[in-house]
Amino acid sequence: MRRVCIFLMVLVIFTGCSKKKKKKDKFIFLPPANPNVLYSITLTESLNDANTVTDSTGALPAPTITVFSAPGNKVDFKLTPDTQIISVTKPLRYRAMGAAKISDGQLFTDFTKKLKLDPADADAQSKITVEVGFDKNLNWKLDDGEVERRVAAKFIGGGPGAGMVDIDADTDQSGAIEGSGIEEALEETPPGLIILPNINDDDAISSASLSPDSSNSVIDDGGDTDDITQLIVRQISDLDVGDEVAVRVPNADVSNIRIFPTIGIGCTAIIDSTHGSSVTVDGTPYKESVLDSDAIRAGDVILGIEGINSAMNASVEVAIRNASSLEEYDNDTIIVCVAPIIMLSNIEPAVRTFVTNTDSAFATAVSNAVTAAMGYPATSVLASSDVWVQDEFQAMYAVTPASTMPMIQDTARDRPLDPYGEEICYTFDYAHLTYGTSPSAPDFGGNMEISPPVPGYPGGVIYTSTALSTTMKNFYISQYAQTLSNGQIIQLNANWLAVGHVDEFFSFIPVPTTGDTTDFRLLVTSPAISKALLEDLAASGNGSAPVFSGKPGATTVSALLASGALWSFNRSCQAYCDTGRDLMVSSLGLTDCITKPIADGGNTGSGALSRALMCWPYHTAATTIQWRLTFTSSTAFDLQYNAGLGWFGDGSGSRSTDFLSSSKIIVIPTDYWSGTPQAGDRFTFTTTKNSQIIDLPVWFEDYGGMGVAVAHVPDIINLQVVNAHLLVSKPFGPLVSSVDRIEKFMSDALAHTGCVIDYIDNWAYYHAYIGEIHCGTEVIRTPRAEFKWWEP
Repeated sequence: MRRVCIFLMVLVIFTGCSKKKKKKDKFIFLPPANPNVLYSITLTESLNDANTVTDSTGALPAPTITVFSAPGNKVDFKLTPDTQIISVTKPLRYRAMGAAKISDGQLFTDFTKKLKLDPADADAQSKITVEVGFDKNLNWKLDDGEVERRVAAKFIGGGPGAGMVDIDADTDQSGAIEGSGIEEALEETPPGLIILPNINDDDAISSASLSPDSSNSVIDDGGDTDDITQLIVRQISDLDVGDEVAVRVPNADVSNIRIFPTIGIGCTAIIDSTHGSSVTVDGTPYKESVLDSDAIRAGDVILGIEGINSAMNASVEVAIRNASSLEEYDNDTIIVCVAPIIMLSNIEPAVRTFVTNTDSAFATAVSNAVTAAMGYPATSVLASSDVWVQDEFQAMYAVTPASTMPMIQDTARDRPLDPYGEEICYTFDYAHLTYGTSPSAPDFGGNMEISPPVPGYPGGVIYTSTALSTTMKNFYISQYAQTLSNGQIIQLNANWLAVGHVDEFFSFIPVPTTGDTTDFRLLVTSPAISKALLEDLAASGNGSAPVFSGKPGATTVSALLASGALWSFNRSCQAYCDTGRDLMVSSLGLTDCITKPIADGGNTGSGALSRALMCWPYHTAATTIQWRLTFTSSTAFDLQYNAGLGWFGDGSGSRSTDFLSSSKIIVIPTDYWSGTPQAGDRFTFTTTKNSQIIDLPVWFEDYGGMGVAVAHVPDIINLQVVNAHLLVSKPFGPLVSSVDRIEKFMSDALAHTGCVIDYIDNWAYYHAYIGEIHCGTEVIRTPRAEFKWWEP
């Protein structure tokens, strides 16, 4: 939208009557408006907001006129039976419309002429008069509910290339610069022109020499021209001698974008933080460069623009002015948005997996699982004694409607794996992103995760721990495309964990069976369900079942349950998991498998039940199950369920002990009770498998007596997703009839998803060193094409 010109579009709509099979549409032709009445309107709305003009005399109904213009411009309309004369009350430059076929509600976008007006010219008013009339034989037809009409336009005065300064770009993302009305309208409508941050290194000669192309003021060799975006300053054929055209960028923006005089290898910038002349226009400091006057008289001038920093907004202006006095006659502006950096969730398609060769058996198992998932070998085995690949680097990308730039975010961890971040970028031609300076665990890869798409957040939302450094937090917030509506990211309390990473207790997986590539489940660690599972095994005569068979610390079900300190510690771990779960549910709008219990309005006691847990494998009903818990005394209760066939009992329990229902569906730890209930008090809740959250048995232990947790059993939540395959730490859980009951619980709970679970032994080099499979692998993924962050 131009600053000093009216961008005017007029749509005359007739209504009439017609019929179409299976659908009735009425089109009523109104008589022409009174030819002697002047219609006027003062436009106060922004571009593309409609204003309706009606007959001021009320004598005859007038056609509806929809006007599109800049705010504050007054436009007068005089209607005659056959023609519509449009005149603007101020002599301003006006881009007129050419002949085109249009449909109801469609904007005029075929602009073919420009009119130059001199405000000092007394005859300027006549020069901006435009006749727009309907053909005498009005063509119209009903086509899927739209009326198509042919409109003719005639222009008075002016000529092609006359006087206006105009800078164009592919703001409508069509793949070409047409100078269309849509492009013009989007020039000053955010996000405007979208460009990539040019942070890859196209001319690198080794991984040790990586440096972002945007770090210098020259277009480099090796394909750097592909990362420079085109701008066109349109020809001004009658540029007067003594006038000039200048391109400028506000000083506040020159650290984010760079302007080149053309697009070619070796070309040096004309505007950036170190190039361009300093000027001040209307109090704003700029860097500018004056274009060659002969070149712009001869034809369009093509410039190049480069993004320097991601997720930054900027603007480029072009002005025509007197070269001596610097008095401006006209100017044009394009808003520029440098694309943000995007994280990739677990459910996106895999491209390549990375693992180290420290544990050759583990690396082979991972490679085999990845090959099965991908259909071909797609694993890179890195030679390093440092096994924590996830901590060292993460795959990300930047995308515009025209192109994508994959990248690796190399953390500040700087341990033996550090050179591989650069090596991967050099080998696969990825951008190398380094951000952050803290070599501490909260800033490592396993603590920076992203949810899948959820309603309101098509790119997902970043989640991390509260211990993430301020530098990293501000970086992720600044990228804005994957933040909450309040501009923040989700921060979970992970201080209760020794490592303190969110991937230790939450993980998202895909659901291939639905065919919906956005469908997912959130897996959550549950010490309470772990204890209930072990207690159920002991109660059924399997207390001697081996746990951690063949591994250090091998024990039995009964021996584990006998450790009061272990389960007392896990009660606090469960509380932290519950708090994090609630935050994820409220932030992302997730559907939980179990509702919060509701106290009956007639309860007389002070008892309260904060929540209950659901064991997925035992919830065989396809429908929602209703539950009611009724106290028979101040401590004892009965649990009943209704799956649509009436109420049935599901066991009795006490608020003073952990409870597992007879069906094994419901778990209620004693910690969830507070207050004192009375006999007859009732609580109700529902469960459903049509949900997005699944609890799985993982329990923790106090690490070295320091009061922070590490997984006691191999953490099956800390998994890696490769398409429909889940690479999961083999838990070495209770063996009953040679069946690992933790594996069985997980496999049964996830059977409906269609995921293939590959249980892999990672005990020696991963679990024993307080990490699991996700910590020890990294997957590069394909960006989701449907996520267009620039769309509202």
